[in-house]
Amino acid sequence: MKLACVFAAVGAIALALVAPRPSESARHASGRVISMGHEVFGRSKITIHAGDRLTFANGSAWLHVLIPGNGARLDTQPGIPSFGARDAHLSEHGDRWLTGAWTVPGTYFITCQLHPEMRLAVHVLPSRSTAPAASAHGSAGPTG
Repeated sequence: MKLACVFAAVGAIALALVAPRPSESARHASGRVISMGHEVFGRSKITIHAGDRLTFANGSAWLHVLIPGNGARLDTQPGIPSFGARDAHLSEHGDRWLTGAWTVPGTYFITCQLHPEMRLAVHVLPSRSTAPAASAHGSAGPTG
């Protein structure tokens, strides 16, 4: 019995060491969740940085087929992360889908193949790590 408790404790410690802290998970997901309703995304545009990922959350009772494009028309846009087989992600009620990393700066469009009025513009800015460094004479920030 004592041996089982020791193994359970070691397993719990190992899991705690490799599991992400809540603050890390929240930071990565914060502001990058796109909700879906019957025939609408929760927002019409989002701005992210290269390397970021988006989460699509289908809280509606409706089926959505997410594709790169606009007005329910598939448009394979260079630089957009893979949407899976046939450039589409099938999203049923309760689905949460995390995209691959958006690596190429630019503006991309996502739509639902079943609901043409669903349109999302994704503006990808350069990576935060490629931002200009602060000069030796002051901080790099807005000037006014």
